[in-house]
Amino acid sequence: MKQLLILLFGLGGCLHAQQLEAVQTSLNTNSAVTEDEQDPPEDLKVDKMPTPIQTKYPAYPFTARQAGLNGMIWLKLLVGEDGIVKKSIVTKATFTQKDIEVNLNDASPTVKLAADSITSACVKTAGQWKFSPAILNEKPVKVWVVLPFKFKLDAPHKEEKK
Repeated sequence: MKQLLILLFGLGGCLHAQQLEAVQTSLNTNSAVTEDEQDPPEDLKVDKMPTPIQTKYPAYPFTARQAGLNGMIWLKLLVGEDGIVKKSIVTKATFTQKDIEVNLNDASPTVKLAADSITSACVKTAGQWKFSPAILNEKPVKVWVVLPFKFKLDAPHKEEKK
């Protein structure tokens, strides 16, 4: 069985690698995983991977729409024995404007803010997903899964409330 479950869903978004740590830290402070608990190995083999039972998609941030920013973000989620997301880590984020890849190191502050807003929305929303737990030897176990989110201007999206 594959180490990570890759879930492909059509709506979602992204963030700049150097700015991810602050978002991660703030979100992980609410984590139910204590310091005494260890995360499972990424290659943990289970009998049954978790499956989403309650999903939610982030609204397309107004700042990202204004900047004309498209994005793709991949989140690695730690799904607990109870099916609740315990941690989320941004593993990759890419952005485009008018089909040209954006280098956030050279981007304007407006584009950087737009990228941050997309990524923050994804991380916050993915933490609200619920899964059936992974099963190993007939017992629920915590496991890592990968969840990609995609933001594309010409795709139908729920608008962020201003």
